Amino acid sequence: MGIVFGPVPSRRYGLSLGLDIIPKKTCSFNCIYCEVGLTDNLTIERKPFLKLEDLKGEIDESLKNISHLDVITFSGSGEPTLNSEIGRMIRYLKKNYNFPVVVITNGSLLWMKEVREELSFADIVEPTLNAGKEETFMKISRHDKDIILPLHIEGLIKFREEFKGKYFLELFFVKGVNDDEEDVKKMIEITRKINPDKIHLNTIDRPPSTDCLPVDEEFLLKIKNLLPDKTEILSRFKGLKTYIEIEDFILKTVKVRALKIDDIFSMLKNERKKIEDVICDLIDKGKIKEVIFNGEKYIQGV
Repeated sequence: MGIVFGPVPSRRYGLSLGLDIIPKKTCSFNCIYCEVGLTDNLTIERKPFLKLEDLKGEIDESLKNISHLDVITFSGSGEPTLNSEIGRMIRYLKKNYNFPVVVITNGSLLWMKEVREELSFADIVEPTLNAGKEETFMKISRHDKDIILPLHIEGLIKFREEFKGKYFLELFFVKGVNDDEEDVKKMIEITRKINPDKIHLNTIDRPPSTDCLPVDEEFLLKIKNLLPDKTEILSRFKGLKTYIEIEDFILKTVKVRALKIDDIFSMLKNERKKIEDVICDLIDKGKIKEVIFNGEKYIQGV
């Protein structure tokens, strides 16, 4: 499997080179809103799915051809902390490259001491909180049987106490699932207890794995007003360039998550007609497909 994807524009971190170190949809959660798809392997068993040696050659080759980059990010198509090699990988990147290393995680394994220790070498770690009540947590995350909300929260808090880098926390909301008064109140209480460096408010932005819906901007604004000034609503990405060939960029990017066609135009900064021709050709070849979500066209990997 390909480990490196992008660079892709991130609404949070600028231009990011992604590292996908887990087999597709191996995760401790099976979130109803996941934009990558349903979880095939629901587990909390950590394994060396890919080893540092697998990463070295691919990342070294990729970085030779990139003239601008803001961060290197562990994310992709599964939960990255399930890979027991992630600590070695982070240390290698920090030793050999001058880019900040980001780990985007659901936070479900932060109660494990070894996971907290391995992530301690990263520059930024951003876990997710998506529920304030156990029943909501189960409904939205559909998690591994060994994970319960108090354990999840305990891990989020312990990591905050120990981590020396920047701790960002994502609060993710789904309409009609975790947007009731009680859930919101408890999520805010937990967030205040964690006291992250930055809070990101997020909702569904790309086609999810089930028929769930985003909350509206007004709701997120209300939540923002209840939290400290370091709270941001994640806005649509605009205007960053990529520096790799159009077809390769599209294939690598939409393999991981769907993208709006307009976002592809914005990212590539090439002639619109040329990009449209590449997209049509890839669809005809069966390498990508077009899907509709909330009335907008997205391109998705096959």
